[in-house]
Amino acid sequence: MLATRSIDPAERSAWLRLIRTQRVGPHSFWSLLDRFETDQAALAALPELPRQSGTKQPLQPFAADLAEQEYRALRDLGGHLLVAVDGVFPPLLRQINDPPPVLSVRGNPDLLAQPSVAMVRARNASTNGQTIAVVAGRVDIIYPREHGVDRAVVVAEMPLGMQPTARHFPHRNRIIAGLRRRR
Repeated sequence: MLATRSIDPAERSAWLRLIRTQRVGPHSFWSLLDRFETDQAALAALPELPRQSGTKQPLQPFAADLAEQEYRALRDLGGHLLVAVDGVFPPLLRQINDPPPVLSVRGNPDLLAQPSVAMVRARNASTNGQTIAVVAGRVDIIYPREHGVDRAVVVAEMPLGMQPTARHFPHRNRIIAGLRRRR
């Protein structure tokens, strides 16, 4: 299991850059960190990896300015960028295979630590309850609009602006399963 620790802004940005790099998913992310030990070393090694494995398509790290732009846009929406070693990152989610290294969160992140029941496609929940919505796309658009973030938290693994596609839903469902917490 991943240990929680403080993470400085440069490291948070490096994690975002690494996971947003094309062809780097959660499994590759954790393998790269394991192999190179630091996020900076993993980012530096990316361009050479395809050559070493005989692949012709280069791996270019996600641009630092684009990572900063995504982070700022999320913050401007009142959101948070959680990384898997943050203390508020859901502990059960850390324990799944290939946990999401980074989550975009809008609303009350404290709800992620509360006992919960996981449901897929639950659209008519009680108005008295608090809601954790794990979306397959992005947290910058909340639909329908009346489902604001006052008594809820919206969580996504995908970047802001990403339209959900069919391949995103299994990723979303593993997060839903990883968030389920009993008393």
